[in-house]
Amino acid sequence: MSYNAAAADEILALEAIFGTDFVRVDPGTFRLTILLESSSVVLEFSLPQDYPTHSPPVWLLLAGWLTESISSEVSSELLDLWEKRRDVIIFSWAEWLRENLGKFFPASTAQAPIPQETDITSLPLSSSKSMKIPNIVHGQPLTDRKSKFQAHLAWVSSIREVRTVMETLNTDKKISNATHNICAYRIQEGSGLVENRDDDGEKGAGDKLLFMLQMQDVRNVCVVVSRWFGGILLGGDRFRHIVNVAKELLDAELKVRPSEASLSSSAASATSKKSFEKVLSKIKWAGESDLYVVGFASQEQQLSELPLLQRETLPFPAIKYIKKKGTSEILWQC
Repeated sequence: MSYNAAAADEILALEAIFGTDFVRVDPGTFRLTILLESSSVVLEFSLPQDYPTHSPPVWLLLAGWLTESISSEVSSELLDLWEKRRDVIIFSWAEWLRENLGKFFPASTAQAPIPQETDITSLPLSSSKSMKIPNIVHGQPLTDRKSKFQAHLAWVSSIREVRTVMETLNTDKKISNATHNICAYRIQEGSGLVENRDDDGEKGAGDKLLFMLQMQDVRNVCVVVSRWFGGILLGGDRFRHIVNVAKELLDAELKVRPSEASLSSSAASATSKKSFEKVLSKIKWAGESDLYVVGFASQEQQLSELPLLQRETLPFPAIKYIKKKGTSEILWQC
């Protein structure tokens, strides 16, 4: 199925941002799995030929806990979002659902509101004399049709350190002359979490960079992606490159600095549980729950198996995998 340029670019961007959570069901239908705090919801949609200017997506929300009244109310909110913008909307819908479904689903904890975009240069000035400059690592550049993308990363503990990182990067003439220096950061401050982003003129790129950090559930990190425009428009590919170079550098850093990855074991456990719930949701909607088993560790740390339908009898930390009965096909593994 062919799409106009705006819709085609949006599909490319969604593939880059959501990875395996975004799938093409058939040539004209897509499914996006959105993880919530204690559950998940599937947004199934197709894009009409006159989308996004004249028609909204045709969509359906799938979740076991959704009642008809909740679905109707949420759908009304989604339609209002499209009516206000009449522009590509799926990413905004995904963010709205992730941030707001908590008020409809009592077992889910609503997330904090999406922060307003911040110009990093407006943050309080740092004092290089009294503040240690965070170590900045640089990723491998990626070039596509004469445009170049490069990620930079620093572990930070305050917004002032974010400003210090930006000041330090801008002392490099090559980086300061980049067409865009897109930034996103997440910082743990006591029991709260401070997070924000800056597009630096590449509209929507900061949102996608911050969303990647949220999906990785990393804290105390600042990621910057420099883009040098090569004169050829890349469409949605530019967002895919921005997210991918940042994720590759972050993954590499977490491998060489495992202490950063384990700063919050509870956060890692929560992320693991979210992926577990996502797999359960997919199995449930396929109507195949009776075809799978869960492997779990007993008190003697010996592996045993139970039918998936009996998983409620097990504490989550004991569950090690989900696999299809009579095969070695593992769908999820801790």
